[in-house]
Amino acid sequence: MTTVRDAAVQAVKDHPSTTFMAPYESLADAVLVAAEPLIRAAVLTEAYEVAHAEGMRLNALEAEIGVGPYRGALGVARLLRKAAEAQPATSLDSVLAEVRAERARQDARWGEQNHPDGTGLPIFQHSVRRYRDTAERNAAAGVLAWRDVLLEEVHEVLAESDPAELRAELVQVAAVAAAWAEAIDRRTAAGEAKQDGTQP
Repeated sequence: MTTVRDAAVQAVKDHPSTTFMAPYESLADAVLVAAEPLIRAAVLTEAYEVAHAEGMRLNALEAEIGVGPYRGALGVARLLRKAAEAQPATSLDSVLAEVRAERARQDARWGEQNHPDGTGLPIFQHSVRRYRDTAERNAAAGVLAWRDVLLEEVHEVLAESDPAELRAELVQVAAVAAAWAEAIDRRTAAGEAKQDGTQP
């Protein structure tokens, strides 16, 4: 199981400090953002252990004086345990933590960026139809690839000029990219499990 320290060390290794000297604050931000899901799990686990120990102590005390079992603290402890075990729930948590860390690195290196959109040109209206047709043909033939899905979404972004619609399309691109990263994680995990002999 990956520890909070492992996540922090990996974030430091991934930081592009070989090409520029980042302020300590930005480096710390990148580390903490990447480690956030694991820190949350560690805090919940520690809270569970404290609540469980306190519940057991009160339980023993009440048994000694002839009172019924104290269920409150143990109930809270069980809920905390379930919450801790659920963090992080899926590989999406890991992917989004990496995205947050990458955004922190970008801001540390380039600062706040504000560029024109450059979208909505007529040529992109043509390209979005082309990539949509390609994705539909490949899906019908049973050979749809992540490349097809992402290219269609990216060209839908390029074809859009309305700010609200453009933002919605960008979120869809981000969601497809995250789904693709999750699929890679699943393939990697399946390959490692097969090598370990834990899968047939």
